[in-house]
Amino acid sequence: MLLFIIFSIFFSFDNVLLITLDTTRKDYINEKFSPFLYNFSKNSLSFENCRTPVPLTLPAHTSILTGLYPKKHKVRNNSSYRLNDKIKTIQEILKEKGFKTASFVSSFVLNKSYNLSKGFDLYDDELLENYDKKDFEMEERKAEDTAKRAINFLKKNKDEKIFLWVHFFDPHYPYLNHKEAPDGFSNYEKEIYYMDIYLKKVVEEFLKERDGLIVIVGDHGEALGEHGEETHGVFLYDCVLRVPLIIKNTKENTGKKIFENVSLIDIFPTILDFLKIKIPENVDGISLFKKIEKRNFYFESFLPSESFGWATPFSIFDGKYKFIFLPKKEIYDLEKDPKEEKNLIEKERKKAKDLFDLLQKEYTIKYEPREKLNLSIEDSKKLESLGYFSGSKPSEKDPKDLIWVVKALEEGKKFAEEKNYEKAKEIFSKILKGNPENYPALIQYGTVLREENDLDGALEIFKKARALNPTFIHSRFNLATIYFEKNNLKDAEDEFLKIIDLLPSFSESYFYLVRIYLQKNDIKRAKDIIEKAKENVKKDANLYFFEGLICARNSEFEKAIYLFENSLKYNPNYFDAKFNLAQSYYKFGKKELALKNFEESLNLNQNFPQIYLIIASIYLYDFENIEKAKEYFNLFLQKFPSHPEASNVKEILNSF
Repeated sequence: MLLFIIFSIFFSFDNVLLITLDTTRKDYINEKFSPFLYNFSKNSLSFENCRTPVPLTLPAHTSILTGLYPKKHKVRNNSSYRLNDKIKTIQEILKEKGFKTASFVSSFVLNKSYNLSKGFDLYDDELLENYDKKDFEMEERKAEDTAKRAINFLKKNKDEKIFLWVHFFDPHYPYLNHKEAPDGFSNYEKEIYYMDIYLKKVVEEFLKERDGLIVIVGDHGEALGEHGEETHGVFLYDCVLRVPLIIKNTKENTGKKIFENVSLIDIFPTILDFLKIKIPENVDGISLFKKIEKRNFYFESFLPSESFGWATPFSIFDGKYKFIFLPKKEIYDLEKDPKEEKNLIEKERKKAKDLFDLLQKEYTIKYEPREKLNLSIEDSKKLESLGYFSGSKPSEKDPKDLIWVVKALEEGKKFAEEKNYEKAKEIFSKILKGNPENYPALIQYGTVLREENDLDGALEIFKKARALNPTFIHSRFNLATIYFEKNNLKDAEDEFLKIIDLLPSFSESYFYLVRIYLQKNDIKRAKDIIEKAKENVKKDANLYFFEGLICARNSEFEKAIYLFENSLKYNPNYFDAKFNLAQSYYKFGKKELALKNFEESLNLNQNFPQIYLIIASIYLYDFENIEKAKEYFNLFLQKFPSHPEASNVKEILNSF
């Protein structure tokens, strides 16, 4: 039976609160794990069969904010996709209508670089507040901190009509143990419980001063071991697709469970319809305040192809049957088999063929990446800490046959972090034997070889990774830095220049090139590359330091001093900047300032033998202070008794 949903009081209220719950399964919204949300849903519209079109954070949220399937908005995966400026978001529409728009997101996966920030007056993606890195080695903000910031925004903007999006990331892997949750819960369950506490605080603050619409929705679920998948992103089963969706008109105090099938793409038109704003014609979703017609739903995930080099899964669901397109095709009757345990492909061949034809005609079965964004090494590592790898290219390998690789990659990484390199190499070799186009396994294997100082072996592995995906920075940067370490400056230069072409904002490549040109005594090219860096990277300690290095090499000591001092303003503990500042002062004739800065350099790094000798020599020859000179010569001998200069220092001391 189809449903026609009408609120008994249906006015155009000004305020909208959208709360998205990352990695939240529908079946975990219950009295035990999420008591607030469970009770809140009783007086709201609770959609029991809402699914995400893609089980990944960035593309799922893009669908929420645009009302479009990934095929249209082109953000197909986390990591290297960026929303096109031409695609209209709900926050842009509401901003044009006079709303103050704000967002508080809790993960690096949604930071400004992916362009979901467009249309928000405030986009708060500042992370890592009050965290202990050894316990929390990823870029995430806990619900407590995100809620605090969102509540502060609500308190400061009581007289504004607002569209506020709050994103909680806590249930995402890796799962933390929260003392707020009862004993006996798994860490995933504790994350849900903990998030529920702060979700409640945001909703209650919104309700103090405002009427309007509250939408609470999951972006995707979590497999938790079902179908062999530990987390999400590889398969298109309902454990990762089915999410909670709760919609509350604050003027209504009655609740209802809605069993019709709906999608995240319906949130955009539903909010606009509630506010009586015209819904754009190109939107894929429908307003849930209108009659919910029977329709087909489409699902996809580019993660298997782009992370591991496997086939790309696509799926279509007609309300009863779900067909999954992969090399080994699947079809399930979700009415009789909601856990998708019985593949009916032999029994339902005609139905599978019909759904396949519809999927091909109405959606796609083609891997077609667009609007990609190259990532720096640092950003790639942040995503890897969340379990998102990248760099591979698709093949016809079925993810069902290789799902073990996902867990193996994590195990190999763990062994590498523990410096158990033999075990790590064993795991990565096993992965590559059956899955040679697995880019992350190649990168991890090459990194282990490099840690073992097997530079030649690492070079060969990183070359294979570069051949697999020439546009990804990871392999090229590793190749370039190994060439640099081996003093193969020509190949190093070529790789660093290519990296700059691919990712002009990647600062480290410029700074390596400065070192290369200074080694070649090519001051002009060093200056040219630092000017290019100033056009493409933000000012920081390194940018000032390397420009200062060029000036010092060119005997422009006054300018070098200015640049090194600016570098130290950004990073007061930057040893290289402090040491080169001291050298520049000395060469510029400011010997008191030189001595002061050399001594401060020693406080930053007491394991650099040359500083002791420089300070002692300045005291001896420039200030004729024999006692201070002896003090530093003796410190040198205590610290470095086997140093090649030790015998010369002893002769100097014996001469006093």
